[in-house]
Amino acid sequence: MLSCKHVSEMVSQSRDRHLSRRERMAILLHLMLCKLCRRYQRQMRFIQKISDRLAGAETPLIRPLDEAARERIRKKLAEHKENQ
Repeated sequence: MLSCKHVSEMVSQSRDRHLSRRERMAILLHLMLCKLCRRYQRQMRFIQKISDRLAGAETPLIRPLDEAARERIRKKLAEHKENQ
């Protein structure tokens, strides 16, 4: 049977490449017996689902800083530099 480390690597790789039937069956067998690896697989699926949604989002998640915010940051950096 595969180790948890090997299974977690293969679960991660499955996001980037097609696993062989043998690999999929080995993972399935391991997942039937290992609760922690099942949890890891669910977490990986969740992360993939969220990243797919974010990639298709129409509105950007990070907006550029306005000039007033930039100026506040410049002042704080200058103060910090003076205090060193």
